[in-house]
Amino acid sequence: MGIETIAPLKRCAIYTRKSTNQRLEHDVNSLVTQREISSAYITSQQYKGWVELPNRYDDGGHSGSGMDRPALSQLMQDIEAGEIDVVVVYKIDRLTRSLADFVRMIEIFDRRNIALVSISQAFDTSDSMGRMILNVLLTFSQFERELIAERVRDSIRTRKRHGKMHGGLPPFGYIATPDGLKIDEPEAEIVRFIFDEFLKTRRYTKVMTAVRERRYCSSVKYSPRGKPRGGTAISPSTVYAIVQNPMYVGEIRGHDTTYPGEHEPLISRDIWDEAQIICQERKKRRPHNRDTDHFLAGLLWDDLGRHMRLDLKWHWGKFYKTYVSSNAIWSQKLFLRQYRASADQLDEVV
Repeated sequence: MGIETIAPLKRCAIYTRKSTNQRLEHDVNSLVTQREISSAYITSQQYKGWVELPNRYDDGGHSGSGMDRPALSQLMQDIEAGEIDVVVVYKIDRLTRSLADFVRMIEIFDRRNIALVSISQAFDTSDSMGRMILNVLLTFSQFERELIAERVRDSIRTRKRHGKMHGGLPPFGYIATPDGLKIDEPEAEIVRFIFDEFLKTRRYTKVMTAVRERRYCSSVKYSPRGKPRGGTAISPSTVYAIVQNPMYVGEIRGHDTTYPGEHEPLISRDIWDEAQIICQERKKRRPHNRDTDHFLAGLLWDDLGRHMRLDLKWHWGKFYKTYVSSNAIWSQKLFLRQYRASADQLDEVV
């Protein structure tokens, strides 16, 4: 009399991913399609003891080039917790397009005895043949990603060489139109005022103070989807970026050079050149502890066992030198503050 062998249960998690947010709000989208196909495949493997887990691991609007994805992070946490036996994906590039990331994931899968199944490519990493096919497919997937990235970079360089801005929001003082960048007069007046004040005062903070006193705000603009933006007070970072942006003199910034742009400039070449001279004069070289005579650098430890480093900073035109405790992660969790001592005084004592 034969005895039936009952297959052990295999808890299966379905992972889905879509690179863009398009159509995610629809009832039927790419994530739903991937999940339904994967669920049907798990059902067909019930004779092996496969059981679909109710947890959803769906990453909508996330690229496959990295691992910083919420659903993928949750999946890896559940794997480490021993709650998953099989990971099912529609295609391997839904999991990752990076060979290095894939190797790291496979190491985790091997350590936890997790099987990876790709439905459309028909392989299972539980056997050697499946592993070989997987490595070949992933190599081509990474090649495709790098090829796409090269095409995008080439497209950006070409548009810049022809004086066109490539994507993104238009800079402050301009609006985007089908015919290119056009001047937004209310914002353009603010840009000219910022440059004039910078040439007079030669200080970013004084320019920001003058902008605040006049209560300048950015214009309200609308995205292609009709969402309003702007209408807020101008931030210090905006002032800093305006003074150093070659767009306002009619140029497009490239990787290591600038190109003549098709748009109309807001300021003259003389004003731009004078502003850049002031910017260069105001740049301070960040001090390095090797440029000092403080011999205790690297030798001090505080009473909590934290290494004390030499900290050099400029503040209000004065150079401060202190020994400060390293902000170790464990001390951050315990909310332990850093010790700080004057380097000159401590050297004299020693």
